Amino acid sequence: AYCYWENDPSFIEDYGILYNYYVVKDPRGVCPIGYHVPDNIEWATLREHIAEFSSSTSNINSQLTEEGLEFWSSGSYQGNNFSGFSARGAGARVSGIFGDFVQIDQETRFWSSSEFQNPIGESVLSAFSIGFGDNPLLLEDDNIQRFGYSIRCVKDE
Repeated sequence: AYCYWENDPSFIEDYGILYNYYVVKDPRGVCPIGYHVPDNIEWATLREHIAEFSSSTSNINSQLTEEGLEFWSSGSYQGNNFSGFSARGAGARVSGIFGDFVQIDQETRFWSSSEFQNPIGESVLSAFSIGFGDNPLLLEDDNIQRFGYSIRCVKDE
């Protein structure tokens, strides 16, 4: 399944679509032919590459985000998009009775194709979070399959 922020299709152009866990796991693939959902190693490589080779003095999150404050709240930080990644603060849809939408213009989370076992033995996916602190984080949460996150497809080698 997928949805738009607040179920309003006018948000698609600026923030894209939020997908659930099952879209990433679907064997038909969500990405176009020749592309894939990155795994934790690929996300970590991106983060480390920017940390190692950047000549910018700003934090890694700022270097991954769209320049300016149009898609990031002034309480977050101002992105400079040094990396060209152009992340926007698409927020997330979280589990709960109403499937609440949270953190637009403050954070964005991208699905990872890497799996891990949660405490009750289910296989679930990780996510790559940009927006809080100075550095992107790889997240593992035992309820993550109920969430709605963005997807960034990566070209196959």
